Amino acid sequence: MPGHLPRLLCLLALTLAATRASAERLEPPSEALRSPYVSIAATEFVEQAAFGHVVFRRIEQLSGKERAPELIDLIVPDTLRAQLKPGDRQLIAWTSVTGDPRVPEGLRRDPAGARLLETTGLEPALFRDTRANRALLRWDLGESAWRQRRQLPRLLALLDSPEPAVQCFAMAEIALRPVLVAALDESARARLRRFAADDGASTRARALLLELASQQADALGRAGWDEVVQGILVRTPLATAAQPPAAHLVYQAFALAQSRDMPLQGETAERWLRGDDAALAESALLALRRQGHEVEVAALQRALARDDVPATTAVFLRDHQRRLQLQAPTGH
Repeated sequence: MPGHLPRLLCLLALTLAATRASAERLEPPSEALRSPYVSIAATEFVEQAAFGHVVFRRIEQLSGKERAPELIDLIVPDTLRAQLKPGDRQLIAWTSVTGDPRVPEGLRRDPAGARLLETTGLEPALFRDTRANRALLRWDLGESAWRQRRQLPRLLALLDSPEPAVQCFAMAEIALRPVLVAALDESARARLRRFAADDGASTRARALLLELASQQADALGRAGWDEVVQGILVRTPLATAAQPPAAHLVYQAFALAQSRDMPLQGETAERWLRGDDAALAESALLALRRQGHEVEVAALQRALARDDVPATTAVFLRDHQRRLQLQAPTGH
């Protein structure tokens, strides 16, 4: 299963990165932006550079203990490079430090160079240069639980922003602040379910919300999530191998269904046996298994009888079928 293993490891890495808050608390994005090792500036995009770098022109530095150069050379995700156009005005946050492998919890200057900040809720830290977004990047909720709870309505309202980056910021602020999760009432829960079901909303933010619903069933409410999960699994296009955020959303939908023992109706799970992501096909088979061994086996046979299953998925399905056959009891 050479094509399946790297993809599964990638999904597991995404999940581990997002769930680390339960073990070593992840910072909400507003706190990450206030780090002394992070700089923020209003910029204009200039050009692509070599080795995954791009160049921004500093218009105004908004924070940072070091003076930003006029031309800011940064490493950015490959997916972002294609979206940047000369002359675009953006607010960016970046850092020049990285973890030091020689010192536990130590930091050192990144030998590869400065890079656009990436953490939960800042994926990456690039926003349109607007007055509202400048205020957002200065946001400080403080330590007071009362003050944090007062900001919950505003964060929920930010989920209506047309900017995916703002939606991600708002969702992460809620998800990574236990005070806010505990303060969710039925109106807020209904608003979050609508956001999770909205195909036009940020895929990353929706995936984070589904993960929160898996971990905090009481706080997020138990009613209404079945329809959300069914909708995501039915409507999301099957071609996800080249779309990691979409794959992660589907993975979290399957995880939420498993955590709440949701029965998946009709072809909701089975259609993912025809997708181009073998890791998601495995999640689908596990969901089918919960409905009965015979349900899993029958769906597997139907998928293998088709001629439109992508090659990597078909290899995984045949391997899975062989494992099931080896595990089956034999007569004497």
